[in-house]
Amino acid sequence: MKNEVKIKLDKIMIQEKDKEWGKKIHNCLEEFGKKGWEDREFRILYGHYITKPMTVYEYIDACISNPPKQMFFAVQNIYNKFKNPKITLLSVRDIFEGHQNELMIENKDCLGKKGLIETKVALTPGKIEVPEIAYKGVLPESLSKEELYSIFERMEEIKKSAKMLVEEEATTSLTHIVISSFYKCKDRNFMIITATNTSKDKISMFSETPIVTKDKKYYYYGDSLIKPSAESAPHWVIHSTLHKDKNPLCKSIIHIHNDRMTEISEHSDIRLKSVYIPVITKFSYATEEIGKEIAWMLKRHNTFGVSVKAHGQWFVGKNLIELAEQIDVILKEVKNR
Repeated sequence: MKNEVKIKLDKIMIQEKDKEWGKKIHNCLEEFGKKGWEDREFRILYGHYITKPMTVYEYIDACISNPPKQMFFAVQNIYNKFKNPKITLLSVRDIFEGHQNELMIENKDCLGKKGLIETKVALTPGKIEVPEIAYKGVLPESLSKEELYSIFERMEEIKKSAKMLVEEEATTSLTHIVISSFYKCKDRNFMIITATNTSKDKISMFSETPIVTKDKKYYYYGDSLIKPSAESAPHWVIHSTLHKDKNPLCKSIIHIHNDRMTEISEHSDIRLKSVYIPVITKFSYATEEIGKEIAWMLKRHNTFGVSVKAHGQWFVGKNLIELAEQIDVILKEVKNR
């Protein structure tokens, strides 16, 4: 595979406009070799889909038809993520960090043609609708000083709990954590949630912790250029459903993608001393439907954690700091299984 890929890259370099990028890819691969990373495997998460384990050479072979410039930045991003020795899972946003979203679909199609996309995720039957979230402004209107202070407190709590989760190694990708906090304000409800494609080791308050609300449609406040997590809709539904049921765990949600728990979820529910985590086998990414399913499972099993097969885990709690501490206990238990 290694030699085959290098031959294919040499063919790319024949064209003058591609020589520079072909050389950069070769140089980057030499660095992989120096680090002993040529055979190191990783997987890429594409919402509903996940790839099989593959090496950087298998990735290049599958995507060799992509423009060399695009290929170089993808390989460079993989190299940079590999600097964390525990990284095994990357999101498609990690691969195309700093590049256009439409490239993600093209990239998944290339990997699919090589048989590198897993199809084991069972999607929820029927039409899948991912709600749009429209920008509403910098801040909601008519907030009192006390309400504004409470919202900023929750943003700070998100930042602190995110740092705890990174230190706990809850997931091998820094972008694969979604954190939200629910706040009832007079006759309105707000959800403060982490922004899409943010590195959780260095969250910026306000710009990367947008405020989401729903009034028939979803809206967000904050920085117009930084959207809330793509999974805002399921988080909103979980918060709202638990709040309606007067469940005190309605205030905080942490969603992670832990490799070990996801592995166990392939075969069974996760039974630990600290918690019983039931598994949902059908999944619709970023929809209200999956939020309803998670909320129902939490209530049915009287628990604070649910795992979605081939995707990740959702945990709910009274506050984010305590919840992050509980997740740390769970992670230690799971490692010993």
